[in-house]
Amino acid sequence: MRITIDCRMWGKNFGGIGRYVQEIVLELLKNEKWDFTLIVADEKVRKEIVKSSDNQPTHLSLIICNAKMFTVSEQVELPRVIPMCDIFWSPYMNVPFLPCKAKSRVVTLHDVFHLANPQYYSFMKRVMIKPFYYFSSHKSDMILTVSDFSKSEIARTCGANIANKTVAVYNGCDIDVMQVHEPLVSFKYILFVGSVKPHKNLKNALLGFSLMKNKAHKFVIVGKKEGFITGDNEVFGIVDNLNKDTERVIFTGNISDDELYSWYKGATALVQPSFYEGFGLPVVEAMKFNLPIACSDIPVFREIGKNFVSYFNPYSPDSIAECLDKVVLMPKKDYPHWISWKETANQIAVEFEKLALK
Repeated sequence: MRITIDCRMWGKNFGGIGRYVQEIVLELLKNEKWDFTLIVADEKVRKEIVKSSDNQPTHLSLIICNAKMFTVSEQVELPRVIPMCDIFWSPYMNVPFLPCKAKSRVVTLHDVFHLANPQYYSFMKRVMIKPFYYFSSHKSDMILTVSDFSKSEIARTCGANIANKTVAVYNGCDIDVMQVHEPLVSFKYILFVGSVKPHKNLKNALLGFSLMKNKAHKFVIVGKKEGFITGDNEVFGIVDNLNKDTERVIFTGNISDDELYSWYKGATALVQPSFYEGFGLPVVEAMKFNLPIACSDIPVFREIGKNFVSYFNPYSPDSIAECLDKVVLMPKKDYPHWISWKETANQIAVEFEKLALK
């Protein structure tokens, strides 16, 4: 089988999407029965992939496409560079609108956040993003997504008939916990892993933390303070108030994966207060470290955490406080096995084989 993959969103610079692409593609490349063409953004990524895949095996070709993503030039250039193949896979929704030389097209829609939460975007942003969802959902022969919840949301927002060609495959998680060192800190803390985006609900998490009866813990936020509080005076005020007498809220700054894992290992508990998610990688990562977990009572967290984690109403700081007071007293927990990235890649490979036979 000949497969072409858009790898322009490769690596750490593209956050969770970059990890998804990198982890799955490197596993797929181990299949020597397939011929691969990878489309990359620049020479640096090309060299990284060659190095990671045993110095470019014979079943691998690489093409550089440096057109800026989500632009007209991308829509002109991308269909042109896609070679004749059995499957073309776009691991994100920036798919080519024009026909290409692939027999079948696959896209990964990680979520439909823009469609499900239009209140967070300007009118122009909503108008600009809709075509990408339309072409992703209607012009692809298969849609991959990362949870059953996201599958249902894709059907709800893009059309019920879309569900018939949508396949949910969970993201993997590979952490060698035994090799992770605890951070060199002497205080107890609750960990928040997320961004400044409004749906991550940092404001209510901090308000809930301020209302806790148990005052023995600090609140550690993975990320830079400037990146979190810019344009959010309410969060700025809450942090200032909590840190008035002593520093109770700590920003880690930009950190590596190894440093993130150290913060997980030393934490008392994880809090994930999101209003909306398509998956929930921090919940899965915290499970690897056997942490008690407090998270929003939203469908995707119920799907991932089942009855093993504690839930709160994300709109109620009182509910968050009550839940945090409960989880900080819990011992470490044992969770069921979560799939590895190899297992994720293997499931996707099976779906590609099925599609190629149609």
